[in-house]
Amino acid sequence: MKNFFVLSVILVATLVFGETMAASAQGYLGLPPIARDEFNRITRYYYYDAVCWMKDERHAQVIDSDEVATCDGAIDHLDRFVAKKKFTALFDARYRRIIELRRQELLQAELGKLGIQTIRTQLSDSKLHLSAPEQKMLMHLVRAGNLIEQAHHLQLNTWELNASAINRGTPTDAAFVRHFQTPWCEGIEDPLCNAMSTFPSERRFYPQSFFDDKGNARCDLLTKGGRELLNPFYAIVKGDKGFVAQPFTVAYRGALEPAAAELRQAAELAKALPNEKPLATYLDKAAEALLRDGLNPFHESDQAWLDAAHESKFYVRIGADEQYWEDCHVKAGYHAQIGIVDPVASQTLEAYRPHIKAMEGLFEKRIGTATYKARDVQVKMPEVVDVILFSGDARSANQTTIGQTLPNQCGPDGTEQCTSNRTIVYRNHIEASYTGKSAPRIYLMFAEEVRKNFNAQGSVDLTALHEFAHNLGP
Repeated sequence: MKNFFVLSVILVATLVFGETMAASAQGYLGLPPIARDEFNRITRYYYYDAVCWMKDERHAQVIDSDEVATCDGAIDHLDRFVAKKKFTALFDARYRRIIELRRQELLQAELGKLGIQTIRTQLSDSKLHLSAPEQKMLMHLVRAGNLIEQAHHLQLNTWELNASAINRGTPTDAAFVRHFQTPWCEGIEDPLCNAMSTFPSERRFYPQSFFDDKGNARCDLLTKGGRELLNPFYAIVKGDKGFVAQPFTVAYRGALEPAAAELRQAAELAKALPNEKPLATYLDKAAEALLRDGLNPFHESDQAWLDAAHESKFYVRIGADEQYWEDCHVKAGYHAQIGIVDPVASQTLEAYRPHIKAMEGLFEKRIGTATYKARDVQVKMPEVVDVILFSGDARSANQTTIGQTLPNQCGPDGTEQCTSNRTIVYRNHIEASYTGKSAPRIYLMFAEEVRKNFNAQGSVDLTALHEFAHNLGP
């Protein structure tokens, strides 16, 4: 489970499958329609011999040759753009250019909404006290994280589109897919707001036929389809007789195999580091889990990950966990989280431990003993982590994660209640949000005497308590 803060944070370390959604309405030349006012604004701004769209009477949102005139009535050159009641090749070329200019405007407007703050980690910084072997291990982990992000793009059905936008698009196109991990705008509802000039229709995790006529996912099909369709680690594909489940390891193996190889190399380096045997064990188990089929392929690696709590200098979580990202909130999204643990700051959170039994008892008292019995909760105190890299589902353009409690699925089949969890507080994310760039906006809502109580450590403590509470109650 995540605790979110609405802020975009870019983390910098120094160093298809499915079907598409239905296409949007078509304008002239088969391109998405442009509003008449926007067409006229752009053509007047960029062209001396501009042709304006005077009326829209024949075909809604589609410019027709008898609906245009020269913007400047004193310049008679319409015959260059309309001949024999048809648009000329010159007009078509200009129209495409106007569409492209508008597309770029919309992308820049969507990007402009982000409150971007860069957190840069220099692995060779003497303050981090990282040895050369430790830095080398981290580089393998960063590469594994980048490959895991590729796996998540495959889940989003955007990998090939994103790669095309980066390699063949404009710098704005590349920046857009870097931030949003898809070519489609989230906040601007305009079909021209697309990071690809070919305007591909929106894709999602599920096949097109999984959605109704209004574009809503028919999530009930999962519950009707049996255990594997509902499993968090199975993709959904269209079969001859309906929808069938396909293991993630089959669907995304092209990204998972090289990611597992990087994890194994990192594990070998970790084995040679002092006091990093628990981390090495987890990395080996995580590599195996990425390539293992099953109802809960991460069962063994999760146990190794739990065993590594407070036992390693580094925080690493690589796999598939959270389920917020897709329409039905069922499937686990691939992500990677890499950071450095602050043992001193983590130790201060031990102050919560004496209160575990009392807090768990409050749930029994409030709910009633007939419904809920207080459990003997076994939990390690939260760890304070400074993030080096978030990738895949862990990285969002519009918000950042400041705390987390995992795992979400427990037991060999993923259906057992999780009686042991690991809680993480991402300190540098908190400092970048509540007490960083966003602080002035937050302060507007509070009186001056209240603002005096705002501080980074208080935000860390509050986030830790929130995440810790996920371990309590039913």
